[in-house]
Amino acid sequence: MTLGADLVMLAVDERHGTLRSSRQLAFALAAAELVDLARARRIEASVDGRLKVTESLGTGDPALDATLSALASCDDGLLLEDVLGNDLPNTIARQVTAVLGSGELSGREVTANLGGQPIYGGLRPADPARRRELIERLTDAAGCEADLAQAAFAALVHIAGLSSPTLRWDQRRARKKLAELAAWFGDTWRYLPSCPPELALDREDLAPGHVHPADEEPWRMAIRLAVQESGRRVAAFPPPPQGGGGLDRDVENASNLAWAYRHGL
Repeated sequence: MTLGADLVMLAVDERHGTLRSSRQLAFALAAAELVDLARARRIEASVDGRLKVTESLGTGDPALDATLSALASCDDGLLLEDVLGNDLPNTIARQVTAVLGSGELSGREVTANLGGQPIYGGLRPADPARRRELIERLTDAAGCEADLAQAAFAALVHIAGLSSPTLRWDQRRARKKLAELAAWFGDTWRYLPSCPPELALDREDLAPGHVHPADEEPWRMAIRLAVQESGRRVAAFPPPPQGGGGLDRDVENASNLAWAYRHGL
């Protein structure tokens, strides 16, 4: 199962048979594809945020292979922040189509929006236990020291705006932990050599047992930067007028700080 499929399953509104579709979800899915490709050792990233395809052999997942093929056709040295979201309008459709094709989800495309993107109806998980298993994974990640893949899953659920619809109202501590994990990814750039001294964090700021980003293996660096960038992109657009739907304040602050520095503000 891919991380993108996990997010799609959590984004399904089972009561109405629709998808909780938003730009937040699209950015999270775009990052999830990069996370899955990094875990499959197909891509790596350097400390300066440059992405490299290390293996162009397909993964067997149609959504991942489409993204891998697109990356392989580009020149080496692409900045990850430029890659994430390049095909954003098609990201949700690509992932939902892959999950429908796998049989994990039933449903159909019922119409298209003004941008020509499909709108789905009648969405139902083939196995109701699948969603329960994903929620258990989320609560596990919130309740213990998660590995990098678990942490990325939990952070992207938060970034996609799915933590509140997924976790019960009385699981506030778990939702807070997801926000903390997203903020942790959002601070990755502050440990890297390119960060100015006045904004930098050093090894003394690391929690016990945590790996300094500069010491990460290149495939793990790709994961950290992909999640960080998705959070920054979500924080860069305004929340809905009614309020809510935006990121946790700590995540937003970390993301906005990275954005301001990179654009000389």
